[in-house]
Amino acid sequence: MICRIVALLLLCTPAAAENLYSFSAAFPSPPLKCDGGDQWFNIKTEISGAGIFPKSPVIIVGTQVWSFFAYPREYFMIGATQPNGDAISPYVFGTANPPPTFFPAGLGFAFDPDRDELHAHYTCIPADKEAAFGFTLFYTKRNPD
Repeated sequence: MICRIVALLLLCTPAAAENLYSFSAAFPSPPLKCDGGDQWFNIKTEISGAGIFPKSPVIIVGTQVWSFFAYPREYFMIGATQPNGDAISPYVFGTANPPPTFFPAGLGFAFDPDRDELHAHYTCIPADKEAAFGFTLFYTKRNPD
């Protein structure tokens, strides 16, 4: 908890705030495919949202995810391809709106949109007619000008 507070304070300094960017998107049902199976899509190529998706190499410093699912086994998370591994956000089951998660002391990890992929991974069932989820990515330029 203290690390998150410190990370947030570091990101809120004037120098850091000038270099902090975000990209947000929300997904209602439909168009979500709710068939009970695992689904995923490429965040860069298959959606549009508010803010600016990174166009050059950046450092992803945090995420916020939320969901509105009727059933506790439905979930949503954001994943990344190698070399960064998978699951850059927490899994959100059922209905939840956790606070933003900032990576260790606001350091984050490198993301190059030309080499790497971020994907939304979720499952929902057909009976959930109002399933929805969303997210925000927080990032900084890799080499601020």
